[in-house]
Amino acid sequence: MITHDVQDFDAWKPHFDAGAAAREGAGIRVHAIYRGADNPNRITMHSEADSAEAFQSFFSNPELGKTMASAGVLSRPEVTLLHKI
Repeated sequence: MITHDVQDFDAWKPHFDAGAAAREGAGIRVHAIYRGADNPNRITMHSEADSAEAFQSFFSNPELGKTMASAGVLSRPEVTLLHKI
């Protein structure tokens, strides 16, 4: 699960959509995106990755940080890694 704040959801979403191929290439699948009930610019994503290492490698890429900043991501993502049972 990944949660972060964006400046404007409608401006952020096309940037997010444009990254689909990069996520797919890294073995990351986004199952759902949620908007905060009290803050529609607080985004939570339910994602799945081939491994925790693949996920961490993708999100530690400095280019991703630049892309997120240009998309209007305001806060450092809060990441919760879970194991499906």
